[in-house]
Amino acid sequence: MLAVVFGASCSGKSTQAALVRNALADVAVHDFDEGAELGMGVPGRRLHTERWLARLAELDQDAILFGGVPGEVLASPSAPRLDGLAFCLLDCADDERARRLLARQAGESLDDHALWNHVVWGVWLRFHAADPRWFAGPLRGDGGGDFRWERWTGWDRGDPRWSIDAIDTTGEESAATAARLVEWFERRRAEFRAGTLALSGAWAG
Repeated sequence: MLAVVFGASCSGKSTQAALVRNALADVAVHDFDEGAELGMGVPGRRLHTERWLARLAELDQDAILFGGVPGEVLASPSAPRLDGLAFCLLDCADDERARRLLARQAGESLDDHALWNHVVWGVWLRFHAADPRWFAGPLRGDGGGDFRWERWTGWDRGDPRWSIDAIDTTGEESAATAARLVEWFERRRAEFRAGTLALSGAWAG
């Protein structure tokens, strides 16, 4: 089973990847940004997503990937090779995200346009997690070559296959967030092993 924990900048993905890796010794935990090129854009992100899925599909081990976008993960060519998928949005309040970004970039330039883009991406991911049909066109773009968007674009809000959990990290200590993520993962893994996880087996068939 692959669990994908996604979120906009400063949601805490990299910090949580390290903490969860220490807590789940039997799970392969990776940060999406490993090996990624800065400023790779949408085509580069799709390619990087497919590389991750192809790599993780080869593992005889459960895995957690911190990063990615659900719609792109599900549409990726290698996605059907994964026998189970679960998604969790790691989120925070918009004003807190802005403060974290400014603190992270202290001493460096972060113009208002760049800051706004980060915040808006966080808002878009929040809507994407709640409703697969919400403003999905920009994600699909020109169709993306081998990406199979039709795997999920016909799903409605509330479809059990689009069951995306969310963890809000606003004002929370990192250790507390990690504990919640571990609990979430173990719950989803138990569903997978019981055969009740919505995205499992031949889910893309």
